[in-house]
Amino acid sequence: MAILKPIRKIKGGRPKKHINDLPDHWEAIIVENMGKGASKEEIDALLDIAKTTRLRLTLESKEFSNAIKKGERLSQAWWERKGRINLENRNFNFVGWYMNMKNRFSWKDKQDVDITSQGKRVVAGFTMLPPPANGNNNPNNQTRA
Repeated sequence: MAILKPIRKIKGGRPKKHINDLPDHWEAIIVENMGKGASKEEIDALLDIAKTTRLRLTLESKEFSNAIKKGERLSQAWWERKGRINLENRNFNFVGWYMNMKNRFSWKDKQDVDITSQGKRVVAGFTMLPPPANGNNNPNNQTRA
């Protein structure tokens, strides 16, 4: 009978990637590609990082965060320009473009407008009406004048 040896566990898994581990000119990669409409997920693939790594680097590095924010602005501008330029193009897929704008840039079909409370906090409840003038509090047994 063979004696099994315990397997040595490796602590912590794969080492975390840091800014220095990114490809040279990573800022240019972000800005140039997002300036052509690329998504953050495309940037993840180009930089060979996971989404969780991008999110962590965004929190840890101000320069990485600024590059992503600039890229987001450029990407949205690129997509908006595509829609604007193709307004009269009958072959342009407006439904696909619009769905892309809703999903990537939080566009909405409907804006909720509050025209009743004028921006003040509304408290749910009921309204107490004063008793009828004849003093009878039961609305079912009210006498008519």
